Amino acid sequence: MVFTKQNSGRNTETMSIKSVAKILLSVVLCGAFTIPAFAQFNPSNRIDVQASPETPGPFEQVALELSGYGIDIDRLHTSWYVNDKLELAGIGKKKFSFTTKGVGSSSTVRVLVRSGTAGVITKTLVFSPTEVDLLWEAIGSYTPAFYRGKALATPEATIAVIAIPNMTAAGASALGIKDVVYKWKRNFSYADFYDQSGYGNNFVFFKKDPLKKTDTITVEASSFDGKLRALKNINLPSYDPKVIFYEHHPLEGIRYEHAVGTTFTMQNKEVLISAEPYFFSIKDKDGGSVSYEWLLDNKQVTDTESDKKSELALRTEGGSGKALVLLRVKHTTKILQFLEQSFTVNFGETSATSFGF
Repeated sequence: MVFTKQNSGRNTETMSIKSVAKILLSVVLCGAFTIPAFAQFNPSNRIDVQASPETPGPFEQVALELSGYGIDIDRLHTSWYVNDKLELAGIGKKKFSFTTKGVGSSSTVRVLVRSGTAGVITKTLVFSPTEVDLLWEAIGSYTPAFYRGKALATPEATIAVIAIPNMTAAGASALGIKDVVYKWKRNFSYADFYDQSGYGNNFVFFKKDPLKKTDTITVEASSFDGKLRALKNINLPSYDPKVIFYEHHPLEGIRYEHAVGTTFTMQNKEVLISAEPYFFSIKDKDGGSVSYEWLLDNKQVTDTESDKKSELALRTEGGSGKALVLLRVKHTTKILQFLEQSFTVNFGETSATSFGF
């Protein structure tokens, strides 16, 4: 009897466990069938917007193009807003353009794509126009005192490039030149300017590569928080140095207003010719950093009859004729800063002197 009761209890307990298990299984199965409706969401459905240019300046037109991943943009309704104002809407409107405002003003562009399966997908971009200018200078490049132009960059010359940013966040004051992060590139590589880039480093120095005709210098200027960014590049070609001859008058000095051209007619028995070596990497044309070799009819002139090596005294003792004057100028350490220039001198004639550039 006791044994029978124990078996009966065990059977009852076993049946109860089986019943609970069936109920739990039914709950799980019922819950499982509610998942597919939620599983239709695809997290890979997204949109991207490409801007050209990526870092627009003030009052510059920006072209935007929309691309989709997991959705077909060409079949979906797209809306473009600028500062919450609807500017363009329609099926497949994946291209849009607008014009930025001035420095210190921002434009918020929002694009909405309506998809039946993914719902409404939104992308927002904020454009805060900034700008940066680049100025350059050939350091120690010689020009005469009267010269008002820019000293050109010659092979092996040292060049300084300076960045002048114009960056202001909306509703804020302008950033100072030294409050900006600068990333410099030379010929599209960071390697040459890695040590010269960084916070507040708004200038770089480099030596012109004699094997490259042009150097491209690029700077990316950005605020410390990275929200403001401007990009600028300049091309710096290499120029050959130049020598120009002038008459050095005993009373009037060097006649810089008239350069000696390819021919020069002596109207006096004696004349002093002065050479100006433009764009050589020197401070003083007679300081010893360049050498001068004068030749008269291909014969070296050992005595120029002047205290300055850059000058040559010409003298006629009667008769008439012509002679070829040639000058070779060479930098003492920068071997590619070298040239020769010549002119023909006529003597014993009364025709007007020939000048030219």
